[in-house]
Amino acid sequence: MIFDVRNALTQLNCALALEYSTTLFESKYSNNEIRMLYASAQGCNVGIQLYPLIDEISVADFSTVDAIFKSLVRLFPSRTALDSKLQSTGYIQDALQAILIPGTVIGASDQNVINAFNTGSVLYRDRTDDSNAFLVFTAMAGVGTSLNRYGYSTSDDPASLGYTQAVALPWLTRIDVKLDSTHNGCALASSLLNMFDAMSAVSGIASGSISTAFSAILAVQGVMEAAAKVQCQGDGFTGDQCDVAKARLRYRDACFEQDSAASFAGALNRQIDTGWL
Repeated sequence: MIFDVRNALTQLNCALALEYSTTLFESKYSNNEIRMLYASAQGCNVGIQLYPLIDEISVADFSTVDAIFKSLVRLFPSRTALDSKLQSTGYIQDALQAILIPGTVIGASDQNVINAFNTGSVLYRDRTDDSNAFLVFTAMAGVGTSLNRYGYSTSDDPASLGYTQAVALPWLTRIDVKLDSTHNGCALASSLLNMFDAMSAVSGIASGSISTAFSAILAVQGVMEAAAKVQCQGDGFTGDQCDVAKARLRYRDACFEQDSAASFAGALNRQIDTGWL
């Protein structure tokens, strides 16, 4: 069946690749190879084609916070609830977090239990280089598809608006995030943090214009996280609680484990909403 998945991916038959890889991923036969195939099949559904995407990222504008989010919206379109691109970005991140360096023991507080056969880690240092490299583009897609889906009304055309935000994001507070039945507000903040993590993890092997792009994006991380921590503390949590929440938020459902994670997620989303003009 592994051959069938690879063949379907070669033919860009995303639906067939997903069917076969999901069966393997949800079985006792799941391993790092199968997890990567499953992630690749979900990536096919999102439309992630690595080499063209790398070329696009190499020339994209990431010079400001606003430019970063405009570029992500342009690179990863998802304009209707009928497409499943946004959902796929979450499934990919789950699978990639479970592609661990052999021999890794995951601390209980760092685990992301996906199913009976796949447990991931929220710590990028627990994962393989291949996993973190793919996570860069997947997490970027998670942010871009989220902003496409929720930063515009259904009648808006992002391209004609110059990828400027048209609608305020709906999850800017702890309460907003906690009441979100889709869990997409928590997942947006999680994707942002996973993007920063993965870029940091591969920065030593990136070079040229792609390295420059990553550096420009990482330059905004500290400011966004510091501002988010202030809002988190304003919700009544201690600095230490906010730091723990930020670390746990690499798991896309952490907001429904910890109120402090929901607070930090809402605060990060507010930073996106404020910076994306």
